[in-house]
Amino acid sequence: MPYTSGSVASCKEGRLNYYRRFPGDYARDTQHLDTEEHRLYTLLLDVLYATEKCLPLDQNRLFEICKVKGPISCEKVLAIVEQFFFRRKNGYSNRRFEKELKLTKSRIKAAKENGKSGGRPHKPRGNPVGSRNITQGKAPQPHIANDQISEPDRFSSSPTLMQKLGISLSLWADFKNMREEIKLPLVSGGENYILTELLDFQARGENPVAVLSQAIRTSSYVLYPVKKEKENGKLDPKKRTERNIRNAGLPN
Repeated sequence: MPYTSGSVASCKEGRLNYYRRFPGDYARDTQHLDTEEHRLYTLLLDVLYATEKCLPLDQNRLFEICKVKGPISCEKVLAIVEQFFFRRKNGYSNRRFEKELKLTKSRIKAAKENGKSGGRPHKPRGNPVGSRNITQGKAPQPHIANDQISEPDRFSSSPTLMQKLGISLSLWADFKNMREEIKLPLVSGGENYILTELLDFQARGENPVAVLSQAIRTSSYVLYPVKKEKENGKLDPKKRTERNIRNAGLPN
């Protein structure tokens, strides 16, 4: 995320014990959040930096981290995860966090190597021959904003993924329209996140088209496995939908 910098400290155990935040950049990226959502996002970031481990995939554990119980607050937690984190095999991570962690560890490694060799090399005193006169000063360096640092997306082509999943453009358009209708439109990076989840469902033997269609039918931004009908056909479709929503932890 663009509001954290490369100056992240690590304590003796190798865990990060603080990270800098830039209020201007943070406000720009989170201006659509309410007070409760700000609190939830901060808690998730703090745990991510403090443990240097991905956030758990288990929704109940995410709810415990954020100390929420009600269905509305639980929905907000899932929305924050979807907008600002991405899924790995072992949990949810944050791209800026991973960059900061990598940079911090490289600095720690460099500091250790300098310590073994007697510390940092001394800067030459005076004005060495052939160098620019000190009075001239250094040439101004171009400022590069944090949000200008390129971050390669996990996937470079969404249409290619959609073909792999068998999802038509019309079905995808219906899903995006549904998200707008429930006031949770797809944000930057959200499309790849949803397609990644569908890939995971496909790997577990689920039909991605059925999973996405179920989300559209139930107006749910949470994807969950399609529940099979009972063989005797006695389970009413409406009751089946209500049960799926209840199992996903969402309000009716």
